[in-house]
Amino acid sequence: MDRNGDGVRERDGVVARFEIQAPGWWERSAIVVSAQLAAVGIKAEVLVADNAVNLQRYRSGDFEAIIGYATPYSLVLLSSRETVTGYDNEAYKSLVRQARASPNPAVQDSLIRAAWPFLFEDVPVVFLHPMAAQIYVHRRIRGLSSPWRADPSRYMDELWIEEE
Repeated sequence: MDRNGDGVRERDGVVARFEIQAPGWWERSAIVVSAQLAAVGIKAEVLVADNAVNLQRYRSGDFEAIIGYATPYSLVLLSSRETVTGYDNEAYKSLVRQARASPNPAVQDSLIRAAWPFLFEDVPVVFLHPMAAQIYVHRRIRGLSSPWRADPSRYMDELWIEEE
């Protein structure tokens, strides 16, 4: 509730505000996220720094929010020894370890999909905005079978061209 009329919510005297750190090329995304949060009464101040500074802050845990690139497979960072989130769910970590160890992409996909419900239930991180990328491939290109496998640059050796 915004008790003092400044447009920012408070609860028990604590103002709903935090900093979003972003490297320069993510500044626009951070500004958009900040504006969307402001519309619901949350003050998100954008702090732009170079990538080296953001990476150092991430690794040290010295951040409230960081805008960066994440994919479903980068969520393995939540289960690594270097994680700054403090997330420690053994079932999740076991599935991620199995996925990383498997050479079979179908098995990897299945294991990562099985790990997702733990993230939805435990919510160890909050994603501030979705990543969207436009990738164009000719209709004859085959092997890009799911949202997890839609990037041809990552699965080049598994693609083929279907004859018309």
